[in-house]
Amino acid sequence: MTQDEAVTATPASDGPESGGDNAGTRWRLPRQRRRVPRVPGRSARALFGGWLEYEGGYGRHVKAWQALTLRQMARTLPQSLRKAVALAWSADPRAALTVLAAEIAQGVMGAVGLLATNSALVQLFAAGPTPDRVRASFPALLSIVAAAALGQVCAGVSTVATGRLEPKVERAADEELLTCASRVELATLEDPEFVGLLEAARAGCDSARQMLGSAVGIIGAVISLIAAGSVLAVLHPVLLPMLGLIVVPHAYGTLATSRRTYASRRTWLDHERMLDQLSYLLTSQSTGHELRVHGGADHLLDHFRGLSMDAEAEQVRLARATAATNIVAAAASGIATGLTYVVLGWLLLSSRVPLSTAGTAVLAIRSGSSGLRTVVQQASRLFADVLYFDDFRTACATAREHAVPDTGLPVPEPPALIELSDVSFTYPDKDAPALDGVSLAIPQGSVVALVGENGSGKSTLAKIIAACYAPSAGTVMWDGVDVAALNRAELQGHVALVSQEFVHWPFTAGYNIRMGRAPAGGADGAGAPIEAMPDYDADPAFSAAVAFAGAEALLPNLPRGWDTLVSRSFAGGAQLSGGEWQRTAIGRAAFRDAELMIFDEPTAALDPAAEIAAYDNVRRLADSGHTVVLVSHRMASTRRADRIVVLDHGRVVENGTWDELMALPNGRYRTMFGLQAAEFATKKAGNGHAPDAERGGA
Repeated sequence: MTQDEAVTATPASDGPESGGDNAGTRWRLPRQRRRVPRVPGRSARALFGGWLEYEGGYGRHVKAWQALTLRQMARTLPQSLRKAVALAWSADPRAALTVLAAEIAQGVMGAVGLLATNSALVQLFAAGPTPDRVRASFPALLSIVAAAALGQVCAGVSTVATGRLEPKVERAADEELLTCASRVELATLEDPEFVGLLEAARAGCDSARQMLGSAVGIIGAVISLIAAGSVLAVLHPVLLPMLGLIVVPHAYGTLATSRRTYASRRTWLDHERMLDQLSYLLTSQSTGHELRVHGGADHLLDHFRGLSMDAEAEQVRLARATAATNIVAAAASGIATGLTYVVLGWLLLSSRVPLSTAGTAVLAIRSGSSGLRTVVQQASRLFADVLYFDDFRTACATAREHAVPDTGLPVPEPPALIELSDVSFTYPDKDAPALDGVSLAIPQGSVVALVGENGSGKSTLAKIIAACYAPSAGTVMWDGVDVAALNRAELQGHVALVSQEFVHWPFTAGYNIRMGRAPAGGADGAGAPIEAMPDYDADPAFSAAVAFAGAEALLPNLPRGWDTLVSRSFAGGAQLSGGEWQRTAIGRAAFRDAELMIFDEPTAALDPAAEIAAYDNVRRLADSGHTVVLVSHRMASTRRADRIVVLDHGRVVENGTWDELMALPNGRYRTMFGLQAAEFATKKAGNGHAPDAERGGA
């Protein structure tokens, strides 16, 4: 396959160059547009297996944009402008009206200036003494100056009003997308199709602001073009079509160059992603030890150099192609301009127009051609922006459709009994169910342990119990009421979760714990936080959570105490170890102090003594009335659970107390427990250290 064929033969489903309503079809661009090389270089293939292309997002509508023609642009321009105007109106109607009025006024002032110029030329070229002709032209000259001044004032007013509109539109779009995405069902958020749409929507947020700038430019240029065309039509009708002859070559050249630059940018983005990856890997702390021990730095630098040279070659190719297009367009426009002046000369020689009118016509042609070129440039940008903005709207609508419901029956607190009946769950991108017919009872004040091999469904079941997922089949009941009928948002207010992949919030150490029960509210009109600065020492709930998690051990490594930023990405940030991060996650759940506490592998990064203390605390939680669900692959940690549930391939295969399960001759739990205990004993006899699989003893 040649490089040109690599562009035209790529299926729509193969990457980000496909998308929109044409998914599943094959794009085929005209031959003259297939110029960007799409064959990955050796570095791209060796390191990354090809291009680093993202699903959706920036590249979602590349080919639709590259296939744009002047006819299609003209057909879609009114609809695109309506969307931009509606967006501006929803953000700030007064500012939108101000921009529109200012742009119209600029166009009117342009027309007044051209007509005043014609009047001044008529006076200057009239018969009679020169002083008399100059004096006679003064009113027209003053009109020209006044029109120019007023036009500049209108331009300033438009700039100020646009400056008010653009940040409001951007903020509104960002807030709408973030609000919708933060409230969507977790299963939808994890759906690859929605993830791709969300990536495209982020590009749509950026496009919302750009749409306004393009729309304002188009409106102003169209009004200027109408003004110039009207003047030409008044001066002589034959001059109006000559304006189109001059501008059309420039328009085609502008569109072709813009398409080529856009496609080239896609190629450069592929390289940029790879170069960014290599830059990060060559400078990151996480890779430094292997690069030095394995000697991989020079090898990656060679690849970095190769990718950079590929990008340089692409930029040279683009510059040459753009220069060629500009030369051809300029030549065609020059011929049209020459023909226009021939027609203008014929009009003068045949006395069809006076010399003053010819001078005004030259100015009007220049003004009109400039306006039409601006329309083409801005319209091509607006077309692309609208594609991404439509993705933004689609993503928000999809998120609202799949949002966690915030209505329903009041939630019993605390629930005396949580029952799962024949619960099944299948992830959106999977065929086999992660859970299959699970039934389980969780009484208040008990510790229920979920155990099983990797992929057995433990974490999925924990998320079902936490109401993160809605079952694909079956029911979850809180005190006999189906969770589907309850207010899910309120229900999750009664749940605390330490997930297996807990979040490293890039906030202060104290706020990492306080995120377990973040205060309601946001910011006031001036953007200042409503919440006062937290006083950790004066908060007994915070102190209790710290003690529960043993998180006071963090303080010696926190220069500013709990106000220390725990992110090395910023100046002054501290770095926590894996065990310290896990303590903050446990403290976060303790600070929430919910009726239902779910711990998914909560001690994987803790030392043996801290792990034993953590499980002692879990037991005390249940004894104080909390309901605890414990997910663990360490059998010894489940010994003091009230009930142990053994999962295998999404099914419950054993369910009972520790004594009951250990009494089963060939039971799965007994077998797993024996294997871990034997390994622990072997390691301890050999070097005195317990393996990670069974720290804390059997």
